[in-house]
Amino acid sequence: MRMKPTIYIDVRRPEEFATGRLPGARNISIEEDPAAVDELITLATDHDVVVYCYSTVRSNYVCTLLEAKHGVKVGQLDGGLMLYQGELEV
Repeated sequence: MRMKPTIYIDVRRPEEFATGRLPGARNISIEEDPAAVDELITLATDHDVVVYCYSTVRSNYVCTLLEAKHGVKVGQLDGGLMLYQGELEV
């Protein structure tokens, strides 16, 4: 079985993405461009997609939308960027 490469997608707005992100992450904001859902679906065919935002509110929405409406499962970064940057205690 071939392993798919993992790609990290930041679903925040571009101006938020510019303030900090995971190394190597791409920015795809469906808030700014609802048609970007199609790009996420396409990426998920060749990659294991992990979406994130600052606190998981938007990334949870994207995960739910992709699975419920399109049958596409993607992962979510637990705790979001807030936890990754050490701004949230677990």
